[in-house]
Amino acid sequence: MTGLLTWLILLAVFTALVLGLQSQGGAVSVWWSDWRVDFALSTGLFLLAAILVFTTWLNRSWRWLFDLPLRWKAHRAKQQDLQRVRALSDLGLDFAEGRYARVLKGAEQFDRQFEDMPGPRQAVMRWVFAMAARAAHALSERPVRDLYLKRLDEGNPRDLPHPQLKPLLEAEFALDEQRGQEALAALAPVMQSDRKHIYAMRLVLRAHEQAGQWMEVLRVTRLLDNRKALHPAVVRKTKARAFSALLKQAGQQVKATQGVIDLLSRDERHDPELAALASKALLAFGLQDKARSLLESGLRQGLDDRLLEAYAECHDAPAEQYANLEKWAVGLPRTATLHWALGRLSQAQGLWGKAHVHLEQALNLRPSLKVCLALGETAHEMGDHEKALAYWRRASEMLR
Repeated sequence: MTGLLTWLILLAVFTALVLGLQSQGGAVSVWWSDWRVDFALSTGLFLLAAILVFTTWLNRSWRWLFDLPLRWKAHRAKQQDLQRVRALSDLGLDFAEGRYARVLKGAEQFDRQFEDMPGPRQAVMRWVFAMAARAAHALSERPVRDLYLKRLDEGNPRDLPHPQLKPLLEAEFALDEQRGQEALAALAPVMQSDRKHIYAMRLVLRAHEQAGQWMEVLRVTRLLDNRKALHPAVVRKTKARAFSALLKQAGQQVKATQGVIDLLSRDERHDPELAALASKALLAFGLQDKARSLLESGLRQGLDDRLLEAYAECHDAPAEQYANLEKWAVGLPRTATLHWALGRLSQAQGLWGKAHVHLEQALNLRPSLKVCLALGETAHEMGDHEKALAYWRRASEMLR
């Protein structure tokens, strides 16, 4: 609308100028051989403008007709590009929805659709082949999966976009089939780069777990934790699993067990699960003082049940330990585990009456076999054999 208004204004100005010149008089004569044509100046100007407009229109019309094949070719190319984008989006959405059979069917058609795109074809086809390989893996079609993995290397190896794609896929497939060592071998070239790939490091973590390389599991978990690349709950569980496996590998060797415990950082020593595992390993060797020191550093932070369970069996200085628990428990709810720990420490001091009170409260809060057995022991020590038999009978009923 603005363009039309502009042209109307220009036409009005041109007409006003021509009429203004005509008011001063003037004529135009055109001679052609013996022919002569006379007309007014305004008519000549209008005729000249009409010829100019017609010539411009004729030139543009000719160019439009001349460019018609090119425009038709461009239109077809645009439609083909739209079809390719639609096909790619359908393939990606089918993969996201888990429609893997459709993904494999769609991947077979992409060679023809992208054969005349030498530039981006290789990158697009590698993406398609990667999705097809994952889809075939999900459908347990290993020959098809291996075929698409081979096709990932098609083209010039030096110009392959995203060269880490194939090793990552091979590692994923190996991990799903519980082949940790093969996954590590596939990931080796990826992990040689200076800038570590977070996703590759997660795969390496899984591979080390499957291979039973628990020292490496601990190292990689710490690296991922420093980069905030794992949820804190996952970090704690993974560290506990690795630490427990390392303690088992240490076996009955005190030095080896102490070496594993020394691997723990200061923050890890305050983790209740890790501290409980370490203290139980020390208690197995009778190292009560070291276990107590480790447990108390965590208990000062909070009376966690896992630490209390271990503390109940640590009898380095039972009276002092009992007093510490009472001090740390001020203002906190008395849980079954806390009463259990207080009862066991009272047993260690020979205070059978006090132990019986705490163990009874623990049994009321959470009945369990070990509490019944401990109550039977305290009743027997206090000379109440009938009551001891009743507790032991209740314990036997829990076993059924």
